[in-house]
Parts: sequence; structure tokens; C-alpha cells
Amino acid sequence: MKLSILIPTYRYDPRPLVRSLCGMLPGETEILVGDDHSATPEAEAYLADLGRWEHVRVVRQGENRGAAAMRNLLAREAQGEYLLFLDSDALPLRSSFLREYLSLLPTDEVICGSICHEATLPSPDVTLRWTYEKRAERRFTAKRRNRRPYQNFRTFNFLVPRPTMLACPFDETVRLSGYEDTLAGRALMARGIRIRHIENPLLNMGLEDNETFLRKTERQLRTLYEKRLELQDFSSLLGLYRWFRLTGTAPLLRLLHRCFSAAERRNLLSTKPHIWVFQLYKLGYYATLNDAAKG
Repeated sequence: MKLSILIPTYRYDPRPLVRSLCGMLPGETEILVGDDHSATPEAEAYLADLGRWEHVRVVRQGENRGAAAMRNLLAREAQGEYLLFLDSDALPLRSSFLREYLSLLPTDEVICGSICHEATLPSPDVTLRWTYEKRAERRFTAKRRNRRPYQNFRTFNFLVPRPTMLACPFDETVRLSGYEDTLAGRALMARGIRIRHIENPLLNMGLEDNETFLRKTERQLRTLYEKRLELQDFSSLLGLYRWFRLTGTAPLLRLLHRCFSAAERRNLLSTKPHIWVFQLYKLGYYATLNDAAKG
């Protein structure tokens, strides 16, 4: 079998994605949906339904172990020579989506497609995530991502030879979402495995509401702090914080965050968040993590 499509999910119904893929499947292709112990009646219903679909197999974890462990399990369970990882909240924009990947085979590279978002704000509740992602889209064309291919690796939409994935699995110590893709990019670079970025887009349908996205960002920053030594050259935020630390101004940064973080949060949770406030909030939050560890 040439291709296995692997879709990790947690409390998100992947049937719209699977349905769209089934309409473009080439011969001898399997779809594996990996559920990370969602344990809800809704999940039981859509997983049971998916288990009856042709070409689809459901793989389930007995406990919630995080996206990294789920992706590793799917890679071990897959039968294809190549693994196409897609997040469950994605939708292809083109009927040629799978053909574009298959046209690049055989390859020993990891190939990353792109991420896009709806042109208009889908709901006022998701303003922060949508504004942040739309701003990022303009900067993350394939041409620009290929300038720093390892640092720009994301797990939303990528193809990898199965032996490469088995030899270079995701770091399962990352239980919560955040920076597992950056750690994977670093590991691929260490092994000398090339990453190529292409446009081939998926539409991201799973935008969190403002409060959830801000809490998720804080969790990711805690992961970044735990993995800071490994990611020193892979994170622009770590590079910026290092400048504050070397210039002796990190205490001022922490003080400013303590004084103004409440006002920053009010802006970020509003319907008109400023991305520069978001960046400042992240930097200040990370600075306080560093200070708390010392104390």
C-alpha cells in the first residue's frame, strides 16, 4: 500500500474531512482515524459511524495521552509506505489535494502543505485566533517557509515516509498541545532529513473561542519553558527573551506584565484584539514563568 492518511482527533468530529477525502481516494489507500480517548457520547457515535465506512479504520487510545503519542501510534498501525498526517478540523480546498502529494512520490523528504482560514470572520467569539492566523498566512507562503524549513514545520498537513516517521517519532513527553511540531522539526534537522514546504492548502475549521485560545497559548508557553534548552534556536520568542535577559531588562518585562496583563487580557478577549498586544502578552507571560522557576 502506497499511502495511509492518518487523522488524530480528540473530541472533534472528523467525518466532514474523511467524507471529502473519500471522494478523491486513489486505489490502495487507507484512512486511519485515531481517537485520543475522547470518552463522550458524541464521540462514541461518530467513531462507531466511521468504523462502518469503506477504507476507514478507527484506532483508539485507552487513555488520553496527547497528540504526540496518538500520531506515533497511528504511524505504527499504518500499512502505507507514506503517511499523510491531517488534523481532524481540516478541510481540503481543492479536489486535487491528494494528487498534489502523490505527484511528488517517491521521495525521502518530509513535505509540508499549507494552512488557510476563512476569508471573513466566522464568529465574533473566535476573533483572536482568526486575526492571528490571518496575519500569519501572509508571512507563511511556501517560499518563505522554505527559508527556515525546520523551524516552520507544522503537523497540521504533512507527508512523511513511514520509515522516517518510525525512526524519528514525536516527543511523547509533550502531553498538552504546543511545540511538539517545533520539537519534531528540530529532531528531523538533527537527523539530516530534508523538509520541503509546498502550498497545497487545508482550511482550518477548528478555531477556538478567545478565552480557550488564550488558555491554550499559556499552556504552550509552559511547554516552551520546559523545553527551552532544546528549542533555543527554534523559537523567536526565546530569542527575544534572551535579549531582554542579556540586557538586564527581564525584571522590567516581568513587572510590566504583572501591572498590565489584566488590561492586555481584556483587549485580547474583546472583539477587536490587537496582535501586538498578543505578542507582548506572550513575552511577558513567559518572563513570569522564568521568574517563578527561580523563586
